[in-house]
Amino acid sequence: MSRAERKKQEKAAQAALRRAGLPVGHDFPLLFAHTGNLRRILAQRPNAARAQEAARHHLDALNRSLRQQAGAFALECSKGCSYCCHNMVTASAPEIFLLARHFRKTDPSRRQDVLEKLKAADLAGRDLDPRQRYLAHIACGLLDENGLCGAYESRPNVCRTMVSASVAACRASFAGEPAQIPVPKPYGALRTAYSYTLLAALQAEGLDDRLYELNQALCIALETGDAEQRWLSGEDIFAGIRHERVDAGEQPQIALFLSVLAAGAENSPLPANPWIAG
Repeated sequence: MSRAERKKQEKAAQAALRRAGLPVGHDFPLLFAHTGNLRRILAQRPNAARAQEAARHHLDALNRSLRQQAGAFALECSKGCSYCCHNMVTASAPEIFLLARHFRKTDPSRRQDVLEKLKAADLAGRDLDPRQRYLAHIACGLLDENGLCGAYESRPNVCRTMVSASVAACRASFAGEPAQIPVPKPYGALRTAYSYTLLAALQAEGLDDRLYELNQALCIALETGDAEQRWLSGEDIFAGIRHERVDAGEQPQIALFLSVLAAGAENSPLPANPWIAG
């Protein structure tokens, strides 16, 4: 591909992202463009808020993708329905910092109330595995008494893409009964695509790419002075918190996919892979 053709493709990809976000499926020009956008934001030194700004850009694009699915499926999610909000949630550091910014803008007494709920949820579930925690009905610390999210506009990827086509199945699962919750495939596909593009950008910038348990990590972000700046400088401010991470030894295909995204975002030669012909 010539330089002119590459620029034309990049321009078209950026226009498509602004219009509708990432599509369902592996549209590599758009995946590369979104990964590149995130990497450029993360590289904006000395901007001390660049991690949360990358998260905001990322989740805004996800919202555009989700709007493309509106009406395509008969979802039974509704305001105040919070069965899924009792699952263990993990989020990237940029998403955690975006949530922290949300609460730093609130009244100090409100922020203190949230902190106390986050700490209570953390302590109640810290020694439980995800299934035990769910069956113990330990709610997310951000959930209010009406079953509403206290940071809905800033909630992370996994919360935005957790949907169900059957509230009866959700209710049964919550009661401990064997139930398969029907999640339309496009939502899972978008969750994965957006997770991988952010992880690829973080790895390419040499930043922490772990996904942290939400309650405890958000407590740390809210209580640690200059948390985001310290994280950006390489300090492990979330040390000791339960987390998930792509392991190249155990998940080689995912690790390779992230490498392809990072290379494609920089127009660098792609590593040999089964998705794009050399």
